[in-house]
Amino acid sequence: TNPYFALISVTNKNDSTYTIHQDTKIIAGSAFRDCDNLTDVYYQGTADDWAQIWFVDTYSNPLRYADNFYIQNELVTEINLTTATKVSNYAFYGCDSLTSVLIGDGVTSIGYSAFYNCSKLTSVEIPDRAERIGEDAFYGCTNLTFNKHGNANYLPSKTNPYFALISVTNKNDSTYTIHQDTKIIAGSAFRDCDNLTSIEIPDSVTSIGNYAFYDCANLTSVVIGDGVTSIGNSAFHYCSNLTSVEIGDGLESIGNGAFTNCINLTSIEIPDNVTSIGDYAFWYCTNLTFNKYGNANYLPSKTNPYFALISATNKNYSTYTIHQDVKIIASSAFYDINLTSVVIGDNVESIGEYAFWYCTNLTSVYYMGTESDWATVSIGSFNYDLISATWYYYIENQEDVPTDGGNYWHYENGVPTPW
Repeated sequence: TNPYFALISVTNKNDSTYTIHQDTKIIAGSAFRDCDNLTDVYYQGTADDWAQIWFVDTYSNPLRYADNFYIQNELVTEINLTTATKVSNYAFYGCDSLTSVLIGDGVTSIGYSAFYNCSKLTSVEIPDRAERIGEDAFYGCTNLTFNKHGNANYLPSKTNPYFALISVTNKNDSTYTIHQDTKIIAGSAFRDCDNLTSIEIPDSVTSIGNYAFYDCANLTSVVIGDGVTSIGNSAFHYCSNLTSVEIGDGLESIGNGAFTNCINLTSIEIPDNVTSIGDYAFWYCTNLTFNKYGNANYLPSKTNPYFALISATNKNYSTYTIHQDVKIIASSAFYDINLTSVVIGDNVESIGEYAFWYCTNLTSVYYMGTESDWATVSIGSFNYDLISATWYYYIENQEDVPTDGGNYWHYENGVPTPW
């Protein structure tokens, strides 16, 4: 339906002017790489349209090289987004002429490096509905006016001068106090703050961005308030001295690699409201105590010692019985495991992406519930081997097995056995 859907490459990297078609939705990786002679970029769509183009990487965006950016033949100095629902990764990367940005109420996320090196940008207003600000979204905006509090830089919304904590004022400080009205901690906000030893995140905060506390090497204690619903990818990755994490009851998701390489973390309690745990969220947490059952590692909630199945204990086992009380099977939990059969309890509510990826020998899945129960389970992408296996639904007594077909099973001498 769209002949200009994806811009793949330029015809001549020596050109000084490029015009991007208004119907373009994707600009491929490295499309403008090495376009060192580029001075002017023209776009005949709207600022809202431009903000939502998918720029695959930094070299996808011609503004990285251009001196001037024109929307509908006018040099871009001010942007007022009114219909956009997001600002894509790299959307205004290196837009040298941009001085002010007003982001409309419909925008819920601002991508990473969205305004990277917009050196003339002086003011930005974040919408009150925003839920996420990506890493380095405002990096290099050397003239941008921030509100200050507790050794950190904040950007306002219409109603809240401390809505989003973007960065710290000095990475060498040892203490930071997050304002009690803050809603968002942006990606990479505290990254590499090596002198930081403890942090308390107030109940007002709803999201912790990707890489927010990445490689805070001396961080030992974290208290996360009840308002936080999401912990971003690699948020506490490489916090190698982290020993204590208290997580509030409001948390719903833990991102990929969120606590990877927290080698001194010994225990953590997952809130009962969590519905997803990302890939390798606790990978290489070598001192973390797991509960064990059926050849797998589990982390507890306050009320359930087998709340979340995190990983298999050994890739060489061929059969696994998942604890009946488990609620979440984490992403990549059984990635590339040599299993042939698995028993899944009927309390499972979600199965993460890649949880059974590359389980190419998996032939039989024994589910403790009914087929209608299974239909309510949320299953992440890339679980083809799980879905394509033969499924059996539990019926204890043979006389209860339907006569109109279907696959059913029971235990015979403790072994899952089809009827």
